Amino acid sequence: MLAAATVAGCYRPHTVESCTVTCADNMCPAGLECHAGICRTAGDDCSDAGVLDGPGEAMVDAAPSKCDSSAPWTFNQIGTLAGVNYTLDAAPSIAIFTDTSGHIVSAPPNSDVVTPVFNDTSLSAPHLAADGGEIFMRRDTGGSTYQFVVSTRVGGVWQTPTPLVMRDPSNNTIVIQAGDRPGNATARGFGPRRMMMFLASPIRLLELEEKSPGMWKEIDSYSISDLQVTNFNEANLTDDGLHLAYVADNPTTMIVYSNRANMTARFGNAIYVYGSAGQVPHSPYMTRSCDRLFVTIQQSASFPINVGQR
Repeated sequence: MLAAATVAGCYRPHTVESCTVTCADNMCPAGLECHAGICRTAGDDCSDAGVLDGPGEAMVDAAPSKCDSSAPWTFNQIGTLAGVNYTLDAAPSIAIFTDTSGHIVSAPPNSDVVTPVFNDTSLSAPHLAADGGEIFMRRDTGGSTYQFVVSTRVGGVWQTPTPLVMRDPSNNTIVIQAGDRPGNATARGFGPRRMMMFLASPIRLLELEEKSPGMWKEIDSYSISDLQVTNFNEANLTDDGLHLAYVADNPTTMIVYSNRANMTARFGNAIYVYGSAGQVPHSPYMTRSCDRLFVTIQQSASFPINVGQR
């Protein structure tokens, strides 16, 4: 197995206070730890945090972006656990997936030891927020009805999932179907939070913005022609919301990503990352500098986690 290494950064010599800067690839100044996208001291809930500085305000010598680069990717396996699907934060520090019994479990991505998260088989399609602090899931409520729910991690413990309300631009409730899936969500500290939802029929990606805790509203949508692919699913935003990694057909199943310049712009055409006959990728997660991508690559009955680097 290959353990994913975190690249160390250089910090400014002055002291940075808790809850004043966001995390950069899970790194924080000395004395602070990254949780839910914010650098903080242990036990600080940052409830009184205002507008946060970006990681560049607290860190120097950041790695240059490779988001527009054509540099090739090299993939290596970092996990061997067997499950239906994986979803990772972009560090990665934790993997969340549905095991072969239909239960949502967690594990460090380079470990074979799993920890039950939810034994409720009505929950499926887990997607972990890029900072690792929330799981977004689909719940089967019976009678062919579904809802999206979220669980937050407090003190290392996943809390009881609570329902999310998804609304269209006219403020009508979006009816969740069996094939629909929530994406992850951007980290706090980058403006209003965003999520990319996969809609199965008709196939679209809906971009939603968090308007209040638990309520998300559609602000944009993408068809397969918008991104110049023949099919897509399983889309995850980077923590800053400027890059979208997803699975697409063009025509074979592959990992791709799209960029945008800012949060008011639309995503551009798909940029190819990886694809190989006989292998099916699931749930790609990418760092904001576009130099690492974590993904499950299904090979027969095996679902190993892989990290791509360039």
